[in-house]
Amino acid sequence: MSQLLAQRLEPTLSIAALTMLITLLVAVPLGTLAAYRAGTWIDRLVMLFAVLAFSLPVFWSATC
Repeated sequence: MSQLLAQRLEPTLSIAALTMLITLLVAVPLGTLAAYRAGTWIDRLVMLFAVLAFSLPVFWSATC
């Protein structure tokens, strides 16, 4: 049982690390831009992107 967990730990951690890296490189700058340009079309566009990203089924994002 522990051997099976050990085999799957490395891919799981690498996916989690990649997800955090993408979050830091995309979400943080976009959130900062939306806050800086609050109430403008840029803010609305970033919010639309965020809502669409949260609404996307997980299996769709995993296959891309």
